[in-house]
Amino acid sequence: MVIPATCAPGIAAGMAALQVFYNPASGLWDTTNWWNAANALGATIEYSRLTDSLTYRGNIFNTFYQKPRYKNFINPWFRDDDGWWALTWIQAYDLTENQRYLDQAKLIFHDMSTGWDDVCNGGLYWHKRELNYKNAITNSLFLSVAAKLALREPNDPRYLEWANRIWNWFKQSGMINSEQLVNDGLDSNCRNNGKTVWTYNQGVLIGGLV
Repeated sequence: MVIPATCAPGIAAGMAALQVFYNPASGLWDTTNWWNAANALGATIEYSRLTDSLTYRGNIFNTFYQKPRYKNFINPWFRDDDGWWALTWIQAYDLTENQRYLDQAKLIFHDMSTGWDDVCNGGLYWHKRELNYKNAITNSLFLSVAAKLALREPNDPRYLEWANRIWNWFKQSGMINSEQLVNDGLDSNCRNNGKTVWTYNQGVLIGGLV
């Protein structure tokens, strides 16, 4: 799919504005947080795919080889950040067919999986050091990454097994409320904490299921 020419100028202008903040020396976007940078790169990759443009593809390579801030793009504190970067490197693989990007996503996924335990009958902790909160976005991203890796590595059954395991846990976790919306996470008694139904908690989970 290529974007129609009538739509392209506006999209190109938006992408040009985003790239004003790209810092080649760091491989990140100035003023963004770590997870926001993953989404900025993801938007850049999607733009490159939809327009078949080479203008910003160099940013993909540059960010990957700069390995900015955290080794292997793995945040030492927050697992949801890892999920965003894993999804971004899967996007990069789909665009370029460069196996290194897919391998990076797999490495991140493996690190995420170490946060799973039997508290609340399963699920990942949001924080890697303060093991006191299992939340929606971390586990929705984990599901989405597992499902995407399963499609790209069909000969490795572990990713599909993980995707099913995560979803089976998520749907009985209590985070999906009576209105079929996802609250932010679980309280200390492993019950829905009733906190905000952020839009990304809905979108990421739907994306993973799709």
